Amino acid sequence: MISIRRQLTRELLVAFLLLLGGALAALYISAREELIEQFDDALRAKAAAISSLTFQEPNGIHVDASDQLFRSFTREHPHDFFEICSAMGDVLARSDSLAGADLPAPDRPLDRPRFWNIALPDSRPGRAMALAYSPMMDEDERRRNLPQAHLVLVVASDSEPLDEALTELLAIGATCGVLGLAVTAWVVSRVLRRGLQPLARLGEQTARINADSLAERFPANDMPAELQPIVNRLNELMARL
Repeated sequence: MISIRRQLTRELLVAFLLLLGGALAALYISAREELIEQFDDALRAKAAAISSLTFQEPNGIHVDASDQLFRSFTREHPHDFFEICSAMGDVLARSDSLAGADLPAPDRPLDRPRFWNIALPDSRPGRAMALAYSPMMDEDERRRNLPQAHLVLVVASDSEPLDEALTELLAIGATCGVLGLAVTAWVVSRVLRRGLQPLARLGEQTARINADSLAERFPANDMPAELQPIVNRLNELMARL
């Protein structure tokens, strides 16, 4: 037997589930993009600092690693990594945190900074940034017409905190979705039960009609506007009978 209340409950829950799922998905995607953008901004700042501390000298490329920034690039705190290569791909400098390993080379040419996910040398998940730049030269090298070097810098960071934040965000969204669906099912059930009470009363009154109750009439004033045509027609039918 088809139940109007069950059918309406099912359809309303499906519609709410679609709306809630779409809203949570959009919220998750927006928050995910924001977190990744913040992570990339940190990579961009580290790359800018390293490039500003890179100097071209007659005997090669020198990176001033005495800055406080480079504490996270050491073997004791291997959270950040960098590698500087020539335009031909030769490694000119790398951070101590790499312990002699190499970072994945980016696709070329690098007409703009590039970001991508990588596996770090110790197999942890990471995210990297690559950019092309030219190191600074002092006045002596310029006067000696030393050819300007063109370098590629790859900076990477451990992305486990980012992945954990995204996983936590996804778990929160799923929990909110389940709780929202449960609360909605309870509210919809109560609202439909109350809203369909006039129809249920009309059905009960109709079921009690027999030959001895033809003088009775259905109370049309108490019925919703949608049921009044039915009530009026039933009252007319009973009057004729």
